[in-house]
Amino acid sequence: MSNGKIKFRISLDQKADKWTDLMIESLIIYEYGMASKYQYVFLSPNKPSKLLRLLAEGKVNLFGDINNNRQG
Repeated sequence: MSNGKIKFRISLDQKADKWTDLMIESLIIYEYGMASKYQYVFLSPNKPSKLLRLLAEGKVNLFGDINNNRQG
């Protein structure tokens, strides 16, 4: 995932397809026995949507920025 675009392929011998927020609303990735849900969210009216990780879902959803690599 980079710049809000997702590169996806079914098998290693296929070429990767690029998906955007126009094609999907959310996706679930299963890794190491855990599921992580990602969703496109509009943060500002005049800016493109951003792909964020859904951390908690309920009446109010909590999202985390997947591109924020803070170290420390």
